[in-house]
Amino acid sequence: MAGFLSRLLRLWLCDAAGALFICGGLVLWRGGLVVCFFNTLSPLPTADEWGAMVMRALQFDAKACAFLILPLLGCSVMGVIFKGRLRVLCLRLKRIYIGGVVALTHVLGFATLCFFQEYHAPFNGWVMGLFYDDIEAILWTVWQTYPVVWGALGLGLVSYISYRWLAYALLQLGEWFERIFCQASWKLLGGVSICFLIALIFALRGTWGHMPLKPLHVEVTANASLNAFVLNPYMALYFVAKEDALRKGAGGLESFWPSGDAREAFQYLYGKECDEDNGVGALLLCVAKGPKVKSKPRHIFLVVMESQDVWPMLPPYDALGLNPCLSALKLKGQSVEPFLSAGWGTMPSLAALIAGLHDADLNINYQPRSRQPYATSLAPLFKALGYKTRFIYGGYLSWQKVGEFCQGQRFDEVIGGGVMGKLAGTDWGVEDAVLFDYILGHTPDDTPTFNVIMTSTNHPPYPLTEGRLKEIGWAKTAMPEALAEIYDREVSLRILGHTFYADWAVGHFVERAERQWQDALFVITGDHNSRKFLNARPRLYERRAVPCIFYGPSVLGNVMLPYNAAGDHLDIAPTLIELIAPEGFRYATMGKDLFDPLAPRIGYGTEFIITPSFIANDKDGMPQSIFVGNAIVDVERLPDYRKRYNALRALSWWQVFGDN
Repeated sequence: MAGFLSRLLRLWLCDAAGALFICGGLVLWRGGLVVCFFNTLSPLPTADEWGAMVMRALQFDAKACAFLILPLLGCSVMGVIFKGRLRVLCLRLKRIYIGGVVALTHVLGFATLCFFQEYHAPFNGWVMGLFYDDIEAILWTVWQTYPVVWGALGLGLVSYISYRWLAYALLQLGEWFERIFCQASWKLLGGVSICFLIALIFALRGTWGHMPLKPLHVEVTANASLNAFVLNPYMALYFVAKEDALRKGAGGLESFWPSGDAREAFQYLYGKECDEDNGVGALLLCVAKGPKVKSKPRHIFLVVMESQDVWPMLPPYDALGLNPCLSALKLKGQSVEPFLSAGWGTMPSLAALIAGLHDADLNINYQPRSRQPYATSLAPLFKALGYKTRFIYGGYLSWQKVGEFCQGQRFDEVIGGGVMGKLAGTDWGVEDAVLFDYILGHTPDDTPTFNVIMTSTNHPPYPLTEGRLKEIGWAKTAMPEALAEIYDREVSLRILGHTFYADWAVGHFVERAERQWQDALFVITGDHNSRKFLNARPRLYERRAVPCIFYGPSVLGNVMLPYNAAGDHLDIAPTLIELIAPEGFRYATMGKDLFDPLAPRIGYGTEFIITPSFIANDKDGMPQSIFVGNAIVDVERLPDYRKRYNALRALSWWQVFGDN
């Protein structure tokens, strides 16, 4: 008995030493992360906040490493029980496994650095793009953006050195443990084994408290930028995968509305009981009050611009001149300043716009239910208003099955970049100018059309050369003096030039289209924020908000937006319908008419809430004013706003998975 326990305990303690080594690797990679992105911390943390972050990070590291060594502990047990070839096989499997974990830890550490550079966060829902997005385009973008070859060589060398050092250390430790335990009694060995198992249990829970570590424990300080360093890549990926499975499973509704009762969520939102059996969509029906414009526009162009922020149009950044065309359209037309995109990425926002559902991380473009339109879907509503509906994208229709999704949502035409010319220059689509040229040349004069247009050029790996940018007027070689002090050079002027190009392309399109069809109406927004700024510390509004511009002087006439309008992508459809639909036209929507002076002044999207005075996270944290020095009003309503956002996502979930 003593011999068995002695051999087992020796192997287990060596496994624990390997776990400590891996934990040390996680700590070192986190340290590198903090050093590289220290400038993203705003405000600067206090000593107490640093201490709290480090302690919580170590707890998550212990939890990850405890799970990682479970296969090693199992192999150790079999290595003691079995003899001969089976014992040799078990020990060999242990060496292979620990070598793989060491290499994977370094790979994930490096990947976290790259991910953090783009998203200023640990692994989150964006990584699911590896399963849902165009993997070839993603890999090509990574290849062009990052030093893949040198990174791979460096990671290989570091992994090899780490493994060889660990193997030597474990060999020495094994001999030392053997000398210690060879003469120990079985009672002592049993006691040490029990202590080891108790420590393992606490490590697996991540704490000695009554509640195991959960995602909510990441928020260990009031400083959100500091909390971003808490999770190691293993735990971050685990939480992402678990949440994705939960959202798409039977328990997804409860993640937004704990009671799991969609009718209760409806009643909370709209103040009336949901006692019908016709589905949630039937309960979202609205009746148009009658057209606000004198004549219905011949063509409606809803332009969704890739990675278009609102910050380049703000007065503090006028000297840079990134968006002169959009700024001019905003002045001549109508603009909603506090405005959020529906999703974090292109497809979540597009799907929300097209289907009329709030983004709830459901990837509805892949769901079987989306083969048929929803009650809130755009295309059938505008077809009922007499328009030929078209979805036009400069990229591949196979990307995220966007073509199939739009066909399921009943667009009359679904057009991709393949018919516009050679899909060259970028893996994501033709140049925006080529896309707009195609639209101008293929929009009928005699048939009213409703067009959803998705651009693609302002996207990594940012393919436009400096020469191409100079052709269209972007020739800046230095940051203007007024902005030089806040510019940290992390985002090059060439990359910023892609924002200028996107602005130039849409501006020239509107100018030419307006000459061709004076009775056209344009709505311009961004699919999501660009995650690019002049430094690492933009305000929340500068980081999250996207534009929403209504332009068409001959159509809009004297129709004016309320001065304090606020909204999100789901408000665009009901706004357009209320502008042009005849009185009594019935439609379903989860949004509101932005031109209605009595409509709620609020927008929901990308897990944020925005009002005319503040922007706030949908879960916790203090709100931040839209502009520096502005007063924050109605902050006492923030808990209600957060609950309403969850109720809206619960109803969206129900329409995808539960509403028949």
